[in-house]
Formats: sequence, C-alpha cells, structure tokens
Amino acid sequence: MNQQTLSLEDRTLLLIDTLSEEASDFIERLNDDFTDYMSGEITDPHQDMLDAIDNSGFSPAEIQNIKDYIFLDNVRNSSERIATDFIAAYLDNRYNPDYTLENFLISWNSEDKIFLRGEDELGSYGPIIAGIFDMLERSNELSGHMYVFDDDYLEGIKGFKKLGIVSTSVNNSGILYELFLGTLGEETRQRVEDIIYDTRLANEAANKFLDEFPNYRNNRNFNLGNFLRYYDVEKREFNPRRKSSAGSYSSLYDRLRTRSRGDWENAFYEKLNEPVYSRVKTLVSQIGTKGITEEDKIRLVEDLAAGDLLQYVDMFANEGSDAEDILLAMNIGNVSRAELDVLTEVVTGGRESVKQYLGQCRFQLPDSAIQYDWRLSLMKISETVDPAKFEGDHVLSSILINKSIQLYADRFKQDKPGTMEAIRSDLDEADNPVYNQILQRTLAHYELRLKVGQVTGFRDRLIEVS
Repeated sequence: MNQQTLSLEDRTLLLIDTLSEEASDFIERLNDDFTDYMSGEITDPHQDMLDAIDNSGFSPAEIQNIKDYIFLDNVRNSSERIATDFIAAYLDNRYNPDYTLENFLISWNSEDKIFLRGEDELGSYGPIIAGIFDMLERSNELSGHMYVFDDDYLEGIKGFKKLGIVSTSVNNSGILYELFLGTLGEETRQRVEDIIYDTRLANEAANKFLDEFPNYRNNRNFNLGNFLRYYDVEKREFNPRRKSSAGSYSSLYDRLRTRSRGDWENAFYEKLNEPVYSRVKTLVSQIGTKGITEEDKIRLVEDLAAGDLLQYVDMFANEGSDAEDILLAMNIGNVSRAELDVLTEVVTGGRESVKQYLGQCRFQLPDSAIQYDWRLSLMKISETVDPAKFEGDHVLSSILINKSIQLYADRFKQDKPGTMEAIRSDLDEADNPVYNQILQRTLAHYELRLKVGQVTGFRDRLIEVS
C-alpha cells in the first residue's frame, strides 16, 4: 500500500465527518432494519436496503457516501470471518493455483467449499472485492485495469464483471492485500500473511525436500527447482516427466518466479525458518557431490534423538570410540556401512560435535536432552544385550566394562571408601545379568587398585624408614 492509500478504517473516519446528522440517523435505521448485513453476517447487501438508500431523498454525493460507509462497516465486521474461512481452506487447497486471497474473494463458495468456475458467477465474498475495487476506481487509486464497474455486459458479452475483477486483481493485488489485512486482528493477520506470501507452504516444501533427499540423492535430475515443479506430494514421488502439476509445489514455484522477477531461489530461502533454511541451503550446495553431506549427519542425529538413542552415543562421544564400537554397544543390528561412516564423522568432535548437529534438528531439544543419567543409560544398554553375546563378544564386553570403570573414576579419586560402597550397593540392586557382570568387573577393578595403592604406600614407607 503506497503512502497515498488510506486504510479502510481511515476511510470510514473520513466518511463520518462528511455525513450530515440526517444521514447518520438514516444509517442508524438501516442498522436496525438490516442487522445481518451491517454486522457482517452476510456480505451481499439486500436489494431493498439499496433501494431504500437510492430513494432516501439525499443528494447523489451523500447517497454514495452512505453506501460507502455501510460497505466499509460490512468489510470490517466480516473480515475476521472471511479470514478464518480462508485459513480453514488451506489444507485442502494449498497446492491449487486458484488458492490466493484475491481468487478466494472472487470465486470461493463458502457453502460448498469450492472455487466457482463460471465466467459470470461470483463467489460468496465477491461483493467484498468488487466493492473495494469500485471504491478505489472512483478515487483513481487503481493501476491499469479493464473493468467497467457496475456493468455486467461489455458489447453483449455476459460475465464481464467477473472478468473485469479478475483482470483488476492482477495489477492491484498489493493494495487489496493491505486494505483487507488491515482490518484483521494481529494473530489472524499473521496467519493469513503466512499463507498469501507463501511462508507456510515454502517451509512445508523445504521439509519435504530434506525428507526426500535420501531417496533421490543419486537421481541427476533431483534439485530444488525440479523438486518444486515435479514432486507429487500425494504419491510421495519425484518424477520429472510428469505432465500434470496437480498436487505439487508448481504453483508456489510460479508465484515465487513472478514476485522475484525470476530470482525464485533466493525468494524461496527468504521464506524459510531456521534450522530448515540453513539445512536446505547447505544441501543445495552439496547435491551432486560424492561422500557424506552435512544433511546425512544431521539426519542421523535426528533419527537417534527420535529413537531415544542419542544419549548412548553421547556416552561414548568423548572417549574416542569408533562408530562400530558405539553401535555395537548400543546393540543396533543391520547397520549399513554408510551409516557407520556417518556416525564416525558425527562423533569426531566429541560431545560438542553431537550438540552442533543436534541444534540443527527439526524439533526443539534443549541441551538437557543429552544430559543423561549415566547409570540408567548403562543399565538400559545392558538390557538390550544377550548374556551369551556378552560372554562371547570380548569387544562388546570390554567397551561396556571400561565405560563403567570410567564413570566411577572421578568419584574414586575423591572418596575411595564411598565409591566402593556405592559400587557394592549398585551391584546388590542389579537384577540384569549383563549389568551385574559389568559391576562385578568394575568392583574387581577398584578392589585391585586399592590393593595396589596399599602395596605402593607400604613400599614408600619402607623407603622412608631405610
């Protein structure tokens, strides 16, 4: 909306100042007689109401002011209801190229929940957009259009009124959006803006792009632009040869190109929220390259967190264990070579590296999500390990026993008797055979350290005496 364009609220206030006392009283009577229109319950004015205004005896100028006033009142009172209807239509119509605010106002049938296709048939909210354009045309505020207002025919062609409104909306959608949005409450306005400016749909498309990357990473036609044009959302299929654009992000792509004058990619990125923005932009730059991408690492952490397995990786992340040992300790089967390679890179930087990728996951996880109860974590790991496997697999048993020993180490330095008591107490409560064996070996380790310490201390005292 340019600086010369007044909001509908300001226009109403200006009209109030121009109305005579008699005109104001007349409007009050209209309010009593035609409450459904004046309150915004309906948007199509009663013909007998319009007749009453035309036959009121006021001057032509004042009659027009009265009509403008009650129209603006109707728009302001009905806009929240219309916006709510527009928002409710999003899920079923978001891939439909007709689903724009201007088309919704022109052609949406609120009863049947469809866009009317007839050339001469306006939808439930047609009077709103027609009235706004009529008012703007009379004040010379519209950009180029071919609309003869209040004329249903042009040289005998029926339906010109709808055609004219559609034509006018092409060059005047900006002013229409601002005038209509200006009548809404803050929360409703934000929800409508997220739709009409494609923030909501662009973020959906970006998330789908990330989700489908593993399935099409080796497809040389798979890139962001082709994905928006050729991905079938319903079938969850990327097919560059598909002829129909139904059920795709093609209309989103077209709108981005139109608004940005061709620079659709940057226009797309501007719509995205973090961390999706960073992930998509990084992935686009890495598509087609060989090896592990940043998206592979983030997705692995995302999957581990979703499966409540991240804490186990975090237990070993600072210990220099390789990926195979970590997964072995977690007792996860059927792990591919590629996944092992990815996990190796994820833990290369230790826990800080894990947290870095965790911060790029598409859900909110505070740092506390991987601040674990190590004792409980070790118990859970032990419950997944078959006792026979534990006895026969020296790599697995060594990893878990060494981890248990390390987890008591700092406490042992500060309080040896207290640590030994704690280990014995944990051992008494350990009903899982694998965890019981781990604690037995841990207790034996620290008992040996106590004996070594005693021998060393006795040796040192002998040296001092001698």
